[in-house]
Amino acid sequence: MKAKLYFAIFFSWAIFSLSAQAQTEPPTRRDSIPQRNTGRSAGRTTVPRDSFSVNNQDSLLFNIKYSQDSLDAQVDYGSNDSMYLDVRNRKVYLWGDAYANYTTISLKADYIVLDWATSIVTASGWPDSVGNMAGFPEFADGEQKFNADSMRYNFQTRKGVVYDVTTQQNDVVVKGTRSKFISGEQIPGDTTRANDIVFSEGAIFTTCTADEPHFGIRSAKQKVIPNKLAVVGPSNLEIMGIPTPLWLPFGFFPLSKGRSTGLLFPSDYEYSDAWGFGLRDVGWFFPLGDNFNLAVRSNLYLKNRWGVTVASDYRKRYKFSGNLQLSVESLPTENAEGTIDRSMPIRFTWSHRQDRAAHPSITLGGSINIQTSNFNSRVNNDAYSVLQNQLNSNFSFNKVWQDKPISFSAALNHSQNSLTRTVNLTFPNLQFLTQTLYPFKKKERTGQEKWYESVTLRYTADARSAFTTADTTLFTKEMFENGQYGMRQTATSGTSFKLFKFFNLNPGVNFEEVWYFNTLRKEFDPTIVIGDSTLVFNPDSTLSRYVYDTLRYGTLNTLKTVWF
Repeated sequence: MKAKLYFAIFFSWAIFSLSAQAQTEPPTRRDSIPQRNTGRSAGRTTVPRDSFSVNNQDSLLFNIKYSQDSLDAQVDYGSNDSMYLDVRNRKVYLWGDAYANYTTISLKADYIVLDWATSIVTASGWPDSVGNMAGFPEFADGEQKFNADSMRYNFQTRKGVVYDVTTQQNDVVVKGTRSKFISGEQIPGDTTRANDIVFSEGAIFTTCTADEPHFGIRSAKQKVIPNKLAVVGPSNLEIMGIPTPLWLPFGFFPLSKGRSTGLLFPSDYEYSDAWGFGLRDVGWFFPLGDNFNLAVRSNLYLKNRWGVTVASDYRKRYKFSGNLQLSVESLPTENAEGTIDRSMPIRFTWSHRQDRAAHPSITLGGSINIQTSNFNSRVNNDAYSVLQNQLNSNFSFNKVWQDKPISFSAALNHSQNSLTRTVNLTFPNLQFLTQTLYPFKKKERTGQEKWYESVTLRYTADARSAFTTADTTLFTKEMFENGQYGMRQTATSGTSFKLFKFFNLNPGVNFEEVWYFNTLRKEFDPTIVIGDSTLVFNPDSTLSRYVYDTLRYGTLNTLKTVWF
């Protein structure tokens, strides 16, 4: 009873103290709603005091103090299947499409465990209805994303351990057995953030997107700064899970986004009985300004075969776009004498497209695809390159003078058959022509039109070079010596008028001239060509004479002269 009495006295005294304090100290804020007085003070308005005091020192509200070890933001978590809350151990268990989000960090998995006491989250897959593991963790921190078999992450220290991780840095896929992930921390008051860092063990770098990479560079230790740089220790080229004799003491791989100089990983590997193991399209990339870039690639084989490809892509908005490529391959072959012969097939491709609004009077565009020594089937190993029998090229330039009635065009035409290995090339094919001209027509007419004012004139000039050769002699001296060169120009003129009011006369004149830049000269050589001879003897067995078998009574020689 005494305890209850003391408690009642203390409670009454507390209520009385609070009431007295509320009456003696006015609030610091007032209600914003004015009230109109009635009676003798009608017509005047007063603003009564607010019934709640907001004085920070004497308010009934109190500030909540957070622990220094608490997180900076709220952790949002949930699941679609089920959730178990362990209050005693301060843990949350999530099953089925579970998720946990914290600031820029997002984690998804079929099984997630959140530990309040240590700020550690653990994620892994979970067996499905048939017992297969599914729903493996998917971790994302800003632009950095990776998949893993299982992982542990500390929200407080922003560090984690990931097992069997797969991540992609631009075009490079990184697969590691065990990785340590350090998330970049946001700098207070700054829009930038520190770089993420991934330390890996037993990882392989590759451009192959298969679950089991067909090739790659494997090393024991790696450090990856996403979207910036990858540093590896001693590494070995691995093909189909088999190590090769190619080793690197260390390596640096730029992973920066955008157009920057860097290594181009091989697109494929190959084994040949003649040339051994080889890598295709390994090289280096060079950006050449905002509109151009350059890539130098090579094919390297263990048995003395190599090749170089120089390719460039270019683009200028509202102007033009295109790409060109020059490839040279060195192919060693053993001849019958046991020595090595080396052939150098070449392929040149160019595709250029001009925007319609680029220029009002000039157009340039087309495609060129020329090869020598059957490049496609000898160098490439895909079905399209081997089975492609016909190559064609068409490229043209056209110029029209808007203030003059003339135009000019230049073109290249090419056809090539890889079976017969015959090349037909026409270049250059030039043409200059005029529209219909009226040379005697007056600019300002006075009176009736004269008959000579309707005289028309039109001029056309063509120049052409044509070559027919084999792909092994393309662009050699033999091809130019056997080429056909010529030029033709034509001029036409005419008029129309009436004669004696009953006859319509349309006289006209045509002029055509052809120039040949090579000639055939034939010469007759009167020297008699003698074949076998027969001996004729007398009856007494003495020699009488010789009888000769005449094959030709002279020779007609043809000489070809080429002049420019």
